[in-house]
Amino acid sequence: MMEIKKINAFQEQYYEDIDKMASDWLLKRFEPTLRKFNGNGTIKVLDVGGGSGFFSMKIREYFSENNCEIYVLDTTKYKTWNEFSEKVTFIEDSAENIEKTFEDNKFDIVFAKYVFHHFVKNTWKDSIKSMEYIIGQINKVLKNNGRLCIVDQFYNGYPLDSNASKMIYMFTTCKFPLFPKIFKRLGAQSAGVGVCFLSKKMWLKLLSNNGFGIETLEEPVPTKRKWYEHIGLLLKTWNDGCMIIANKQ
Repeated sequence: MMEIKKINAFQEQYYEDIDKMASDWLLKRFEPTLRKFNGNGTIKVLDVGGGSGFFSMKIREYFSENNCEIYVLDTTKYKTWNEFSEKVTFIEDSAENIEKTFEDNKFDIVFAKYVFHHFVKNTWKDSIKSMEYIIGQINKVLKNNGRLCIVDQFYNGYPLDSNASKMIYMFTTCKFPLFPKIFKRLGAQSAGVGVCFLSKKMWLKLLSNNGFGIETLEEPVPTKRKWYEHIGLLLKTWNDGCMIIANKQ
């Protein structure tokens, strides 16, 4: 399979700042799931697209120094990796190589925080196929009854549910002169590189097709968007901060 497109330097700094600010918030949201594994021997954790590693350091502190092995897999090597390397194992590689990098049934928990929408390929359909392929690989490296913990945004379209996903992909991957600048001014930080968000229905289908059941689904109240965003993106509702806890069946 073709390599997933890497983020640019601007995005790297942008996401590092977000990682640092959001790590406590994320830990609080995932704490009920983490609590289920506490006291069960050495906990093995994989953070897919873990970026700077700030959240992984919080997980390490939660489980204590001697009770947790944490791996961060990302295509971008952040400057914080050297600072955190004594407590977290960082691997610079594509999420599409999870099965090659780790043995089956290795991890208790796999995190994917605002990362799947960055698995962008040359077409929208190939991007969806890549996400499904990665979810299948995550299932293989999870232990029986392990957890896949996801936080992302739901873009639910109309009149077809997948329309908003397709439109966002099209606009953000467009490299026609001036388009990336225009979309960045409208708030699309990934303009010129691309993102591929999913709807709630699309997420549930991908997980079900790859051997996962839904343990927890938290969907905040839809956030209001500008009227022209709803029209231009064929957007029905947008929900940020959605959390899915899926268990391997």
